[in-house]
Amino acid sequence: MAFVGFGGFNRANQAAILQQQVSDQLQAQNIMTQIGAEQRKSQMQRWQINSELQTKIHEITAKVTVNKAKMADKAMNAITQYISS
Repeated sequence: MAFVGFGGFNRANQAAILQQQVSDQLQAQNIMTQIGAEQRKSQMQRWQINSELQTKIHEITAKVTVNKAKMADKAMNAITQYISS
């Protein structure tokens, strides 16, 4: 028999403790679910930012390449014109 009285455990106390433990476990599971959802959301945002960054890098690189080619063409035309004159 369990000691019932000053600080002793009885079935009602045990049931209340068990109920609190179950409640705590459910809260922990809910928190973990929320953390997982936030992690997935953050990962998608990082992927989107990285994708946009890579697109901008590609666009800038393409513009620089075109500008270098134009400068080379201008320089060649200037040399050709100088030689022709």
